[in-house]
Amino acid sequence: MSRHCSFIARIRKDQTGSTLVEFAMLAPVFLAMVFGLFQTAVLIQNYNALNSAGADLSRFVVVEYQKGSTLSESQIQTAAVGIVSSKPYFLKSQRLDVSSSTSASDMPGADKIAIHLAYQTGDFLQFFGVNGITMTFNKNLYVPHA
Repeated sequence: MSRHCSFIARIRKDQTGSTLVEFAMLAPVFLAMVFGLFQTAVLIQNYNALNSAGADLSRFVVVEYQKGSTLSESQIQTAAVGIVSSKPYFLKSQRLDVSSSTSASDMPGADKIAIHLAYQTGDFLQFFGVNGITMTFNKNLYVPHA
């Protein structure tokens, strides 16, 4: 019995493997925090890029109408994909959904163009059960009646 008790006492005092055990317990939490930080940074970058690309697209559409050109929905979609996937935004065009519609506005001599951009973000934390989100940009433009 005393031999068994001395063995248990010796194991309780031995700390040679405690660092490895503590690391094994804390490593998943630490890695989740690091990947969460990366995910947050990517989300903020995607949000800013989508809003800036939406502003650039809006500017492009308004300037084209000011020059006397009318744009179809497919031309607006093509311009949106070109803007979003190029410098400085570099978003993935496969994740972008673009829609636009033209309707009469309450303002005389103007048409209303509603632009909607939706972007599905990537995700680093899928193995932790966190999926990407869909970000949207909506803008109503008022252009001269064609």
